[in-house]
Amino acid sequence: MLDRDGSISILKVSSLEGIIFSNILDSALVEMAERQMEIKGKIQIKPKRFIHTRVSFNGGGKWSSLVPPTKTFNGGSFTCQENCHLHLHIDATRWIGEAVAPRTAIGLVVAHGNVGTHLDYDDVSIFVSNDGGNKWKHAVPGAYKIVVGNFGGIILLARSKGLSRGLLYSLDHGENFDQFHFAPVGSEIF
Repeated sequence: MLDRDGSISILKVSSLEGIIFSNILDSALVEMAERQMEIKGKIQIKPKRFIHTRVSFNGGGKWSSLVPPTKTFNGGSFTCQENCHLHLHIDATRWIGEAVAPRTAIGLVVAHGNVGTHLDYDDVSIFVSNDGGNKWKHAVPGAYKIVVGNFGGIILLARSKGLSRGLLYSLDHGENFDQFHFAPVGSEIF
């Protein structure tokens, strides 16, 4: 459901006052696409392609796109060439968990997202920020359940779907993730 201003979902970083993330539906792009579809005789558009993440660092006074990290988790480059921004999944979907910004972990935000022109529901990764969303790190590719403990001192990631023999964990606020195997064969983690 959309709010009056086109917002789809909102996340307030409770540990730092004034920081708000919002996913918005870019209605101008939707209208332009609808006009082009009418001209071409096609009827259906995919509104998900027009969802963009914005951030405000002053309580909603000014909004901007998220600057993506400069490299991928393994040091590579992102494939997006033009109009590239970081987009976050703020609300949970079936396989993608909601963004986490615990009050007890000052400045920490852990969320699924992607670097591209719009929010993507197929190509997701874990992104981590330790400064309330100003700078981001591409931490791990894939969809995970996220748990943050010990004031952000430990972050646990468990695969959202499929079988797994363990989980990923970080003891340095998301800078590095290691594997912990607790089963000899894969099992589903709830």
